[in-house]
Amino acid sequence: MNPNEILVAIRAALVAAGWAGGEVAFASVHATAGLPTPAAFASLRLPCALIQLGGATADDEEPGLIRQEFQVTICQAVAGDTVAENVVLGANRTGGAGSSRGKGLVEIEERMKQAIQELGPAAGVRLMFRSSSDAGITQTSEASYAAHRTYTYDAWAVTQAGQ
Repeated sequence: MNPNEILVAIRAALVAAGWAGGEVAFASVHATAGLPTPAAFASLRLPCALIQLGGATADDEEPGLIRQEFQVTICQAVAGDTVAENVVLGANRTGGAGSSRGKGLVEIEERMKQAIQELGPAAGVRLMFRSSSDAGITQTSEASYAAHRTYTYDAWAVTQAGQ
């Protein structure tokens, strides 16, 4: 697969990711060139996943092969405390176990990782987890926070479609 095909596969996997017997895990999934501005971020339906195409390096032995980097940033907001614990661990679970409402960043992270792991050789791609960022926290009101965290994956890709 080439980088575009892998990006499309990641997006499709995250759009389809859901909770057992319930709703989809992400209210919105976007392929993007970078993290949105605060004004654009405020317009996103949460939780969301933002997929970015990272850098690539050529393979020294195979000229048509590259190691392509992808970043997935997940974002969530959960109201109700003054220290951002709810947005990390979850609270106010009004939607029950089959919904993302009230789930914390850590819970949503596990569903994202599972969806990406399911993109195995049968789907034509194998993404290797490389690192994650610190959680970023933004206070949205006196007792409400939004959080985001970025996960970096590598995949071997071809430089042209159909190879």
